[in-house]
Amino acid sequence: MSLKSNKKAFTSIINHLGIDETLTKINRKKVRYNKFIDGVVPEPNWNYMSDLIELPKTEEKNKYLLVVVDLATNKFDIEPLKSKTAEATLNGFKEIIKRKILTLPEISLKTDNGTEFRGVFNTFLLDHKIFHKVSLPFRKTQMAPVESLNATLGRLLTGYMNKKSVELGIDYMDWDDILPQIRTQLNEYRERDLGKLKKYQDKLYFDPEVAGEPDFQIGDYVRYRVERPIDIRGNAQPDQTRWRMGDRRFSVDVRQIIDILCYPQEPYYRYKLSDMPNVSYSADELLKSDKEEELFIIKQIIGKKVEKRKVYYLCWWKGELKRDATWQEETQLREDGAGPLLNRYDEDNAPKPKKTAKKVAVKKKK
Repeated sequence: MSLKSNKKAFTSIINHLGIDETLTKINRKKVRYNKFIDGVVPEPNWNYMSDLIELPKTEEKNKYLLVVVDLATNKFDIEPLKSKTAEATLNGFKEIIKRKILTLPEISLKTDNGTEFRGVFNTFLLDHKIFHKVSLPFRKTQMAPVESLNATLGRLLTGYMNKKSVELGIDYMDWDDILPQIRTQLNEYRERDLGKLKKYQDKLYFDPEVAGEPDFQIGDYVRYRVERPIDIRGNAQPDQTRWRMGDRRFSVDVRQIIDILCYPQEPYYRYKLSDMPNVSYSADELLKSDKEEELFIIKQIIGKKVEKRKVYYLCWWKGELKRDATWQEETQLREDGAGPLLNRYDEDNAPKPKKTAKKVAVKKKK
């Protein structure tokens, strides 16, 4: 029997058993992403991106490295931190601004949804009218510029520690003593010529004849590709490092396409989905759905609790009564794009510091 016949026979068994592999089938086609350089605004000090790298603890007790990069010029600055609280991260960010390699961004700063970028850090950005963009959890491609820089920094710092360890015959961990040299030399190597960037972008334009018709239309209902392993019911798998046969590849919830973005190079179209303002998808990452009734939109977050070390939020759904609100796991909500709603709830309901009574010295009676 030929390979083609075998495949046909197996397909007939799948069909006979009524198995639908639409949501679990592995897409062997490589997902295409648009080049970041095609869409970056070529203006210095406008839009930044930031991340945190965890490293070995140094003699100065530093354990983290705050990384901030200008998306237009590629210039960056770094600051060692002893902890990754929001307050420590904010202080590190202020130190970076003081050095004046970078100034405060005029438009936006993009980060992941880590707690180090919430609270007082987020409040600082709001107070300075800086738009805080938050990437979708587990979607590393959204943070590609700073992730690429992280890899370069990690290579330099690890190589330096290895070199010193061999020279001194000890486990050398003081990566923070080489940061000034890295700031200077790597910035000279990385800095982008904005004049050349503008000339490159001027040659690019969207051609509808070349692009053809989009695969989806505004108003279509779709499922989107998930970024981490989940089972068929949408529950996170215990092992988040690898995918298994039968894992669900597309979301449980259905979203409506609300906008179509046009690009000068492939993929020519990207799609914005309802209640997911911080991400867009190419056609390769979407699956059309006719089940409009599965679209759930959060109207308001009205509660929070912790059970068995997991955080849950009480979601009041649009079109439903408040008394029918349901508890949903934080990780899943953030993956579904509800991060800004959760952050806003946390900030609005942060515990206020207790006022302590002033101590008054009195003479003790004998």
